[in-house]
Amino acid sequence: MDYTIERRAMTCGSYEAESRKYHLHLSKGGKRYLVADVPNCAGYVYVEGDANSDGFGGRTLSFELVSGEIIKLKGPWHTNSEDLFRATGVDVRDKHLTFGCISKERGSTGNPYHSTIMQDVLYIDKEPTIGPFERIRDMAQRMADERNETLYYYSESESGSSNGPVKPNQKKSVGVISNVGPEQAAICR
Repeated sequence: MDYTIERRAMTCGSYEAESRKYHLHLSKGGKRYLVADVPNCAGYVYVEGDANSDGFGGRTLSFELVSGEIIKLKGPWHTNSEDLFRATGVDVRDKHLTFGCISKERGSTGNPYHSTIMQDVLYIDKEPTIGPFERIRDMAQRMADERNETLYYYSESESGSSNGPVKPNQKKSVGVISNVGPEQAAICR
């Protein structure tokens, strides 16, 4: 089975940001982080910039909190769940909505609107799934290691997509062998 990666329409980032309700979290340094009140909240994390910040082109965006309060931020940035966790301790890293597939080959369709095709698919999500952002790539790595072959992955989220090869890890035992003869050293390798 093959899977053709279709191009998606561009979305308006500021509309996406202003169309949800948020929970407010403060970093250890006092920066405000906003996390959307949706099951896949890791795709909707924003952080305020400094006075001259030009995130979203320097626009001032209005974020409605779940309490109904409106917070206006000039030039905020769309950030990620890892940054949120490091700055605030709030952990939503397993709340990304992703769709993906893993295949033996990857090629081009020759059509500029459908440029990539995943060939000989080994795994494909039945529907988008909430979990860690790298879940498809991590699954591809485990499969590549088990099969001892290069595989290809495609992962799509609310924020975009990525695809590429995953090579099997070369697992080697590393250690110091001393005071052993050639027969024992061969066993340890």
